Amino acid sequence: MSEQKTKVKKQNIPIKEAAEIMGKSQQFVRLGLQRGELPFGKAIKMSSLWTYHISPKLFYEYLGINSCLDEVRKEEV
Repeated sequence: MSEQKTKVKKQNIPIKEAAEIMGKSQQFVRLGLQRGELPFGKAIKMSSLWTYHISPKLFYEYLGINSCLDEVRKEEV
């Protein structure tokens, strides 16, 4: 099972990391997800606390970084 875990890509980007990459505050990212205005993740209220999921694929596509990463990969081959 440990072999399978190492093959799985990162499935979530933390709020702090997303905010740093975007050059925005963590609160900006949280509120954007809560209000459904940022299309790369979800915010779900569980009792009185919010939990967040940011899809790496959707996040980088939203920022336009995906195409840049594809170009780098092509050059490495």
